[in-house]
Amino acid sequence: MTRSSLLIGGLLLLSATGTTLGLAAGTGLSAERLTTYSAATSVPLERCTLTAVADSDVDSLLNTGTAATLRVRSSNLGNRRAFVRFDLAGCGLGADDAIRAAALSLSLGTAPASSRMHEVRRVAAAWSETGITSASQPAVAGSATAVQATGTTAGARVTWDVLADVQAFRSGTTNNGWRISDATENAGTAVEGVYRSREVATAADRPRLTLDFYP
Repeated sequence: MTRSSLLIGGLLLLSATGTTLGLAAGTGLSAERLTTYSAATSVPLERCTLTAVADSDVDSLLNTGTAATLRVRSSNLGNRRAFVRFDLAGCGLGADDAIRAAALSLSLGTAPASSRMHEVRRVAAAWSETGITSASQPAVAGSATAVQATGTTAGARVTWDVLADVQAFRSGTTNNGWRISDATENAGTAVEGVYRSREVATAADRPRLTLDFYP
């Protein structure tokens, strides 16, 4: 942000760039007698980090809403998908606060043997942590919000850019969270990555949503 200022007889008048500084009637001053100063100022970004309020994973056999893990698997014998949701109200954002970045990240407790591409999609309907099943899992957006390589390092965090979805939530789209799945499901040989859920004992390993914004 750049601001302009005028020095008049020791009095400093400020104005945002692009506006006109009017002169008080009767001062006898002209534009030629005024000195203009310009200075660049910046408003620092603020950061808010949220932990999940609900998470679970599902396959054809069971629901693990209270487990300490979130498994994402590709297998022709049964894919497995994870679901996670955050409450944006936890950041206390004002109506005029401008979100500039939003990152969803999960910690890999067990990495796949070979790196996989895991995608996140915005969930389109309500679900509950202990009630969601493979049969009842909600629909998701037709295209992935983001896709990220898992790597093969246990303990690493996998991070997806979900800014578009968070801005949509702020604009009125219902926040049902995200689904994490393998971008290429139904693998002939099962391959799985195991993330840590919100129930894991170490708080630093839980799912996170990090927002950077201008207040």
